[in-house]
Amino acid sequence: MTVNKLKKMLKKTPPLSVFMIICLTAMAVGEFFAILRIAKENNLVSLVLLAILQCFTLYVAFRIIKGAIKVKKNGKKTLAYLKSNGLMEAAVAEYNHPGKALFHVADRDHAFDKFARRDNTLTENFIFALSSNQIIRYQDLYSAYLVCYMFSDEGSYSNEVFTLLTKEGEEIDLLSYQCRSSVTPPREIIEWICSVIKSKNPDCKVSSASMEIVRWR
Repeated sequence: MTVNKLKKMLKKTPPLSVFMIICLTAMAVGEFFAILRIAKENNLVSLVLLAILQCFTLYVAFRIIKGAIKVKKNGKKTLAYLKSNGLMEAAVAEYNHPGKALFHVADRDHAFDKFARRDNTLTENFIFALSSNQIIRYQDLYSAYLVCYMFSDEGSYSNEVFTLLTKEGEEIDLLSYQCRSSVTPPREIIEWICSVIKSKNPDCKVSSASMEIVRWR
């Protein structure tokens, strides 16, 4: 990693989001022309179904666009943060240090608003949340906690996410894993992350207990 590569990385938009936006836009255009054609045929049932489908397509596209814009803003904000504090070279040097632990995080509700192939890591002075295009310092944290996003009332499938809350009120997802019988929760890693954060920022409220949030039914 070099300074130029880091700058280039933080300026990127998630490629999967771009691909999905293009596909959904094409679908919406096709659905629009299909609606115009069916409207002339006075086929009310087909017209209603197509209208519902287009609303759903536009809704999904809106969510992806919103997520992509947020990630883009995160990168711009991080670049300004590092430059204004003279931390760019220090961040690159720490990221290049060998032996760092890497954490993978999936989107909370499986939307396409993160860099799926990027990993997050902790260094001596920084938290690299590169999946969401962010780099912060430990002193920027207000709290850290686990959240369990459940996709059914029975809890048969869920996504547990270790989340950071900054002093500005922004949530950053650092590590996640699917809660299934065949998956062993990485409790040792989570406890280690908690201990590192607490040692770097004693004022940060750190908890490894999870909160349950039902997302989909």
